Amino acid sequence: MNLARRMFLVSSIVTALCLAGAPSAHADEVVLLLNKRNPTKKIPRGKVSSMFLGNTAFWHGVVPVKLVVRGDKSPAAAAFYEPVVQMSGSRFDAYWTSRQLAGQGVKPDSVDAVDAAIELVKKSPGAISFALKSELEGKALDGVKVIPLP
Repeated sequence: MNLARRMFLVSSIVTALCLAGAPSAHADEVVLLLNKRNPTKKIPRGKVSSMFLGNTAFWHGVVPVKLVVRGDKSPAAAAFYEPVVQMSGSRFDAYWTSRQLAGQGVKPDSVDAVDAAIELVKKSPGAISFALKSELEGKALDGVKVIPLP
């Protein structure tokens, strides 16, 4: 193999490795869905984790948190569970089953479709859910506030 061909192959491999490790400019972002009546404008990631793990039960000390989670097969679940609550979707489900059986809370409502999550969030002032930003394109979001996940 001549030198020019070797240099081209090495350059191609380095470029491919760099691109594989770099975040995509078009990566879909996870956002939080809150009931429109909730005055919260942003939530630290640790607080989001605390809510979804059942350790924070009230918004601002008065309104009960109502979790609306996505089924672990959804792309939104794949982008949310590991980074935010440090467990897989199936492990999260088992975690809540265990908590409920121990009398430490009620297992969150679980839906697969973003439309179902939106409808449940609209119905409860303390509701919180998550979605991919791309899933919300063209959706009627009356009654729902969308905030970024830090």
